[in-house]
Amino acid sequence: MEGTLSVELARGDAAIDRIGDPGYLVAWERLHAACPWATSFQSPAFADAWYRLHEPLHEPVLVESRDGNGELVGLLPLARHRPGRRLVGVGGIHAEYQGWLSTPAATELFPPAALERLEREFPRGRVHFNYLAPGTPTAWTARDARWPGRIRLATRHRGLMDLSDPSAIEASLRKGHNRSRMNTLRRVGEVSLETITSVDALEAVIDEIGVLCDLRQGAVNDSLPFRNNPLKRPLHLALMERGLLHVTILRVGGAIASAHLDMRNGDEVLIYLITHSPFLARQSPGSLHILLLGQQLADLGFTRFDLSPGSGYKDRFATVREPIQRMSVQFGIPDRIAADVSARAVSVATRVLAATGRTPAGARHEIRRLGARAATAVRRLPARDAPDAAYAVLRLPDRAPGAGSEPLAVDCLGDLLAFDPDRFGGLPLVRFLALAVHRLELGHHVLTRLDGNALAECWWAARLAIQPSPETNGRAPDSPRTALLVYDPFLSSRPPGSLTGGETLDRVASVVDAMEPASAAYLAVAGRDGELVQVLTRCGASHLGDVRIEARAGHPGSAGPDGLLEQLSAALRRGWQTGPSAA
Repeated sequence: MEGTLSVELARGDAAIDRIGDPGYLVAWERLHAACPWATSFQSPAFADAWYRLHEPLHEPVLVESRDGNGELVGLLPLARHRPGRRLVGVGGIHAEYQGWLSTPAATELFPPAALERLEREFPRGRVHFNYLAPGTPTAWTARDARWPGRIRLATRHRGLMDLSDPSAIEASLRKGHNRSRMNTLRRVGEVSLETITSVDALEAVIDEIGVLCDLRQGAVNDSLPFRNNPLKRPLHLALMERGLLHVTILRVGGAIASAHLDMRNGDEVLIYLITHSPFLARQSPGSLHILLLGQQLADLGFTRFDLSPGSGYKDRFATVREPIQRMSVQFGIPDRIAADVSARAVSVATRVLAATGRTPAGARHEIRRLGARAATAVRRLPARDAPDAAYAVLRLPDRAPGAGSEPLAVDCLGDLLAFDPDRFGGLPLVRFLALAVHRLELGHHVLTRLDGNALAECWWAARLAIQPSPETNGRAPDSPRTALLVYDPFLSSRPPGSLTGGETLDRVASVVDAMEPASAAYLAVAGRDGELVQVLTRCGASHLGDVRIEARAGHPGSAGPDGLLEQLSAALRRGWQTGPSAA
């Protein structure tokens, strides 16, 4: 092949027309098969699904080159975010690996020629590739005099689970902690790994998976991927229809404990979207799922399980780590100046780190470690679980649920995502969801009511184990008792005096009757909700007294739900003999 290549660029409707041409897709598929580093994210099947859904938000851009016989030898599928100059690889945030395709003969020639054509079309634009497809050649960036200083490459690593020796996975499953987790789950119900093989089967569960994903991501990253992106659901269904997804669900007693929507990539499978239920989080169903899935993939003939770039839990399962690269390209003089300034700042920072005996990689690790510690602290001390919290404790009256009362839903996790900070005093959504996940992982239940599409009420419920008093003066000890504690209500903003105690008690009574029909029930209301205490006592609830929960040093969250249950159980065991502030 000659030393230069001619390239063409199609964008907008012209690019859509090409993607809609079956002949063009066949040529694309041939090029994909001929490219040594191609992944599923550069396949015409993935690109067609993503472009069709995202065309209103992202303008398709195709840069291509053909040989003398008209055969496609190079293709760079991109998208321009509307409005703006930023270009991304096809798939955007939904594509783990991005970049160009070329035949081996065009490996060195096509990428620089494609970038030159892009610069003429977008003279002040920039291109960003999340991660280049593993094995993408980049040596040309240093040899070609036009690009040094304008292309930024950063090396990262992806973790891989080698599936050639399934006995290693089996040995991990036999380890004591994994056996214990599995046995605990089996006491809840039958444990099974279900494989989803059809679009209809995925559609039946994807909404529940979306809620679990949003709850987890909202609590950790302040992001609701499904709720805030209506295209995410149809995209996964479209990828399933095209045979690109490998979907498995770990079920415990029929309920979803963990879910994987993974990407098929030749003889590998790539972790794509994963989530798990907070109700079983203490038994690490996600970890068990990865091991069981590794066994399944080995049986199916896959050679490696790509855990995707990053660290954390992936390090525990990776048997191989491979370098991969991120790449960004700056066009236009202003952008190049900014890139040079950024590069010089990095150089200065590197010299400063070297003078203190640190490396950039070490500094990044330290930043990630501190960030993880801060996030853990936030989750352990969620909002409302403040130190030295005071609660008024009320005994619920014996009453049947009112016929006209609107019942509270039990453990409807989707209702939590309808939280509107403006209706709850400006409490940030991430803080509310962090609190919710924390309490659900403790085994507590959430009781909710919607007003239209917005959360109106949120209560929490937990079972109290009231231990018997020891035998004293020859008197036999009391029998163990259980009770239900409903605590810490979130009630949306309302005009003063508008709270109706009777309706509130009816709603709570309906839940108590369903969850613990034979036990006593108590309400614990934070001292800041004095109006609620007054209204409920006027309607028949008995104010037993108050408890103050003091945070204990070295016990994160000791002033939260666990501390409340512990001290309230003690007060009830003593019969509340010392009056208010018994605990």
